[in-house]
Amino acid sequence: MTRYQISPHLSRLIALAAERAVKGAELAVGGGVAPLAGSTYIVKGSKMYLVDLETGTCTCPDSKAPVIEGAKLCKHTCAVMLYKTA
Repeated sequence: MTRYQISPHLSRLIALAAERAVKGAELAVGGGVAPLAGSTYIVKGSKMYLVDLETGTCTCPDSKAPVIEGAKLCKHTCAVMLYKTA
C-alpha cells in the first residue's frame, strides 16, 4: 500500500472547501437559491449575491474562498451547485 502526503496548502484548501460546502447546503436546503437567467442564480442569506456558474463567479466579498478549476468556491457557489443537483 502506498501512502501519500497531503501538503499543508492542499489540506487547508480541502478544509475551506468543506466549510463552504456545509454552509452552502444550509442555504440550498433553506430555500436561499433561485434561478435568475441562464447560468445565473440569486443566493439569499444575510445578503443577496449573484452566482454565475458559467463564469465561476460570485458577487460576495469572500476573498478566502478557494478557486478550483477557475471557479470561486464560496458558500454561495456551493449552494447553487447543490440546488442544481437536488
